[in-house]
Amino acid sequence: MGGGPPGRSGDPLGVERVAFFSFGLSFWVIGRFWVGHHLTFQHIKRWDSAMVWINLLLLACIAFLPFPTAVLGNNINLAVAARLYAASVMVTGLAFTLLWWYATGRGRLVDEDLDPRFRRSTLLRTLATPIVFGLSIPLVTVRVAVGVGWLSLAPLLWVLLVPAARLVIRLVVLERRHWRGRRRPTSQQL
Repeated sequence: MGGGPPGRSGDPLGVERVAFFSFGLSFWVIGRFWVGHHLTFQHIKRWDSAMVWINLLLLACIAFLPFPTAVLGNNINLAVAARLYAASVMVTGLAFTLLWWYATGRGRLVDEDLDPRFRRSTLLRTLATPIVFGLSIPLVTVRVAVGVGWLSLAPLLWVLLVPAARLVIRLVVLERRHWRGRRRPTSQQL
């Protein structure tokens, strides 16, 4: 089953562990996009041709992600592989942010009674992924000691997306407590 060349430390599963890490990370990132897309379209009540094209752009970005994931999994130590992956996820996140921004701009495609604070806080939440991955692009050449080897700082920053997303969600929940009068999103929508 192993089949790949042994890792530098003599561990025959070393290369597969790197590929598994890149797969797991991308599965989590793509899963976040899928869940976010599902939750977003619970609020979108209308559509127009621009929305269809923006949604198609987002789909194209997500469909592209397995390519940079494979490049990263096969070349974890190459800065260009990490930059390609980070840039691809960042662009996908920006496409997702564009989708929400366009749909909620002036209540264009959502119910007019959707709280403006919810619109704004959700927009900020959609920016977490492109910000984390965008900040990681210049950090791919910074190496830190991990175990018996060195690893780019970028993947470590990517792992911080989990607590960063949770922090933003907590801030949204705190802000939600202050919503008055308007239709509030359910906890499943946060």
